[in-house]
Amino acid sequence: MYSITSGVTDLACSDNPCTPDSIIITEQIGELTLFEIINLITGLLVILSAFIFFISGVVVFVKHWRGKNNMPYDPLGHIKISVSDIAKSKEFYSGLFQKIKYRQVVNEKDCSAWVSAQELGFWIEESEKGAYTFDAPGLHHICFKARSKAQVDNLYTEYLLKNKIHIFDKPATYPEYTPNYYAVFFADPDGIKLEFACY
Repeated sequence: MYSITSGVTDLACSDNPCTPDSIIITEQIGELTLFEIINLITGLLVILSAFIFFISGVVVFVKHWRGKNNMPYDPLGHIKISVSDIAKSKEFYSGLFQKIKYRQVVNEKDCSAWVSAQELGFWIEESEKGAYTFDAPGLHHICFKARSKAQVDNLYTEYLLKNKIHIFDKPATYPEYTPNYYAVFFADPDGIKLEFACY
Protein backbone atom coordinates (compact mmCIF):
# COMPACT_ATOMS: atom_id res chain seq x y z
CA MET A 1 0.00 0.00 0.00
CA TYR A 2 1.04 3.61 -0.50
CA SER A 3 -0.77 6.85 0.18
CA ILE A 4 -0.82 10.27 -1.46
CA THR A 5 -1.76 13.27 0.68
CA SER A 6 -2.68 16.55 -1.03
CA GLY A 7 -4.03 18.99 1.56
CA VAL A 8 -7.62 17.97 1.80
CA THR A 9 -7.59 14.67 -0.10
CA ASP A 10 -6.07 11.28 0.82
CA LEU A 11 -5.59 8.70 -1.93
CA ALA A 12 -4.94 5.09 -0.96
CA CYS A 13 -4.05 2.46 -3.50
CA SER A 14 -3.01 -1.18 -3.39
CA ASP A 15 0.10 -2.53 -5.08
CA ASN A 16 -2.00 -3.20 -8.14
CA PRO A 17 -2.69 -0.31 -10.55
CA CYS A 18 -5.19 2.07 -9.05
CA THR A 19 -8.72 1.74 -10.26
CA PRO A 20 -11.74 3.79 -9.35
CA ASP A 21 -12.83 1.03 -7.03
CA SER A 22 -9.47 0.94 -5.21
CA ILE A 23 -9.16 4.71 -4.56
CA ILE A 24 -10.48 5.98 -1.30
CA ILE A 25 -11.09 9.71 -1.36
CA THR A 26 -11.52 11.51 1.91
CA GLU A 27 -12.20 15.22 1.74
CA GLN A 28 -11.58 17.42 4.74
CA ILE A 29 -13.09 20.85 4.38
CA GLY A 30 -11.73 23.30 6.94
CA GLU A 31 -14.13 25.92 8.19
CA LEU A 32 -12.89 29.11 9.94
CA THR A 33 -15.06 30.58 12.64
CA LEU A 34 -15.66 34.33 12.92
CA PHE A 35 -13.44 34.39 16.02
CA GLU A 36 -10.59 32.73 14.10
CA ILE A 37 -10.95 35.22 11.22
CA ILE A 38 -10.77 38.15 13.63
CA ASN A 39 -7.66 36.66 15.25
CA LEU A 40 -6.05 36.24 11.84
CA ILE A 41 -6.76 39.85 10.83
CA THR A 42 -5.53 41.11 14.20
CA GLY A 43 -2.29 39.18 13.79
CA LEU A 44 -1.74 40.65 10.32
CA LEU A 45 -2.37 44.18 11.63
CA VAL A 46 0.14 43.65 14.44
CA ILE A 47 2.76 42.51 11.94
CA LEU A 48 2.00 45.49 9.67
CA SER A 49 2.25 47.94 12.60
CA ALA A 50 5.57 46.47 13.68
CA PHE A 51 6.91 46.83 10.13
CA ILE A 52 5.78 50.48 9.92
CA PHE A 53 7.35 51.19 13.33
CA PHE A 54 10.61 49.62 12.16
CA ILE A 55 10.69 51.69 8.95
CA SER A 56 9.94 54.88 10.92
CA GLY A 57 12.83 54.11 13.26
CA VAL A 58 15.18 53.62 10.33
CA VAL A 59 14.13 56.95 8.81
CA VAL A 60 14.67 58.80 12.12
CA PHE A 61 18.07 57.17 12.56
CA VAL A 62 19.20 58.09 9.05
CA LYS A 63 18.10 61.71 9.48
CA HIS A 64 19.89 61.93 12.82
CA TRP A 65 23.02 60.32 11.40
CA ARG A 66 23.11 62.68 8.45
CA GLY A 67 22.50 65.66 10.76
CA LYS A 68 23.08 69.05 9.19
CA ASN A 69 24.14 67.45 5.93
CA ASN A 70 20.45 67.73 5.06
CA MET A 71 20.76 71.51 5.04
CA PRO A 72 21.47 73.36 1.79
CA TYR A 73 25.19 74.04 1.44
CA ASP A 74 26.16 77.50 2.66
CA PRO A 75 29.60 78.44 1.30
CA LEU A 76 29.88 81.67 3.30
CA GLY A 77 29.44 80.31 6.83
CA HIS A 78 29.08 83.43 8.98
CA ILE A 79 29.82 87.15 9.22
CA LYS A 80 30.86 89.03 12.36
CA ILE A 81 30.93 92.81 12.65
CA SER A 82 32.02 95.17 15.41
CA VAL A 83 29.54 97.76 16.66
CA SER A 84 29.99 100.86 18.80
CA ASP A 85 26.83 100.52 20.91
CA ILE A 86 25.73 96.93 21.50
CA ALA A 87 22.34 97.93 22.93
CA LYS A 88 21.38 100.03 19.89
CA SER A 89 22.67 97.39 17.47
CA LYS A 90 20.85 94.58 19.28
CA GLU A 91 17.58 96.48 18.99
CA PHE A 92 18.17 97.27 15.32
CA TYR A 93 19.26 93.80 14.21
CA SER A 94 16.66 92.01 16.33
CA GLY A 95 13.93 93.90 14.50
CA LEU A 96 15.59 93.42 11.12
CA PHE A 97 16.11 89.69 11.48
CA GLN A 98 12.64 89.16 12.85
CA LYS A 99 11.30 90.62 9.60
CA ILE A 100 13.53 88.55 7.31
CA LYS A 101 13.10 85.32 9.30
CA TYR A 102 16.52 84.81 10.88
CA ARG A 103 16.44 83.15 14.31
CA GLN A 104 18.54 84.31 17.23
CA VAL A 105 21.04 81.77 18.58
CA VAL A 106 23.16 83.93 20.91
CA ASN A 107 22.16 86.82 23.16
CA GLU A 108 24.87 87.79 25.61
CA LYS A 109 25.88 91.06 27.21
CA ASP A 110 28.48 92.08 24.62
CA CYS A 111 27.43 90.05 21.56
CA SER A 112 24.48 88.52 19.70
CA ALA A 113 24.06 86.20 16.74
CA TRP A 114 21.35 85.09 14.32
CA VAL A 115 21.18 82.42 11.60
CA SER A 116 19.18 82.03 8.41
CA ALA A 117 17.29 78.90 7.41
CA GLN A 118 20.40 77.89 5.44
CA GLU A 119 22.58 78.35 8.55
CA LEU A 120 24.28 81.58 7.47
CA GLY A 121 25.38 83.17 10.74
CA PHE A 122 25.51 86.87 11.48
CA TRP A 123 27.27 88.09 14.64
CA ILE A 124 27.63 91.50 16.28
CA GLU A 125 30.06 92.33 19.06
CA GLU A 126 30.79 95.59 20.83
CA SER A 127 34.01 97.27 19.75
CA GLU A 128 36.44 98.66 22.30
CA LYS A 129 37.56 101.59 20.16
CA GLY A 130 37.26 103.32 16.82
CA ALA A 131 34.33 104.05 14.53
CA TYR A 132 33.17 102.64 11.22
CA THR A 133 34.07 104.58 8.06
CA PHE A 134 32.31 103.59 4.86
CA ASP A 135 35.02 104.72 2.44
CA ALA A 136 37.93 103.16 4.36
CA PRO A 137 39.44 99.82 3.24
CA GLY A 138 37.43 96.91 4.61
CA LEU A 139 33.75 96.05 4.57
CA HIS A 140 31.76 97.87 1.88
CA HIS A 141 28.25 96.53 2.46
CA ILE A 142 26.33 93.36 3.33
CA CYS A 143 23.49 91.98 1.23
CA PHE A 144 20.72 89.81 2.66
CA LYS A 145 18.64 87.82 0.16
CA ALA A 146 14.88 88.31 -0.15
CA ARG A 147 12.53 85.72 -1.61
CA SER A 148 10.39 88.24 -3.48
CA LYS A 149 9.98 91.90 -4.37
CA ALA A 150 7.04 92.02 -1.98
CA GLN A 151 9.34 91.04 0.88
CA VAL A 152 11.70 93.88 -0.01
CA ASP A 153 8.82 96.36 -0.08
CA ASN A 154 7.45 95.02 3.21
CA LEU A 155 10.78 95.49 4.98
CA TYR A 156 11.02 99.02 3.62
CA THR A 157 7.52 100.16 4.62
CA GLU A 158 6.96 98.13 7.79
CA TYR A 159 10.39 98.35 9.39
CA LEU A 160 12.82 100.81 7.82
CA LEU A 161 10.41 103.73 7.41
CA LYS A 162 8.51 103.13 10.64
CA ASN A 163 11.75 103.07 12.64
CA LYS A 164 13.27 106.01 10.73
CA ILE A 165 16.24 103.97 9.53
CA HIS A 166 18.65 105.86 7.28
CA ILE A 167 17.94 104.91 3.66
CA PHE A 168 20.70 105.03 1.06
CA ASP A 169 18.46 103.97 -1.83
CA LYS A 170 14.73 103.23 -1.88
CA PRO A 171 13.49 99.92 -3.35
CA ALA A 172 14.27 99.87 -7.06
CA THR A 173 15.28 97.62 -9.92
CA TYR A 174 18.92 97.27 -10.92
CA PRO A 175 19.00 95.67 -14.39
CA GLU A 176 22.72 96.39 -14.63
CA TYR A 177 23.22 93.63 -12.03
CA THR A 178 20.71 91.04 -13.24
CA PRO A 179 17.43 91.49 -15.20
CA ASN A 180 15.25 90.93 -12.12
CA TYR A 181 17.44 92.55 -9.45
CA TYR A 182 15.32 94.47 -6.90
CA ALA A 183 16.78 95.93 -3.72
CA VAL A 184 16.71 98.49 -0.95
CA PHE A 185 19.87 99.94 0.65
CA PHE A 186 19.98 101.23 4.24
CA ALA A 187 22.29 101.72 7.23
CA ASP A 188 22.67 100.10 10.62
CA PRO A 189 23.24 102.28 13.76
CA ASP A 190 26.97 102.57 12.96
CA GLY A 191 26.37 103.56 9.36
CA ILE A 192 27.31 100.14 7.94
CA LYS A 193 25.62 99.80 4.57
CA LEU A 194 23.13 96.96 4.31
CA GLU A 195 21.11 95.69 1.39
CA PHE A 196 17.98 93.56 1.12
CA ALA A 197 17.65 92.22 -2.40
CA CYS A 198 15.65 89.82 -4.53
CA TYR A 199 17.42 88.43 -7.58
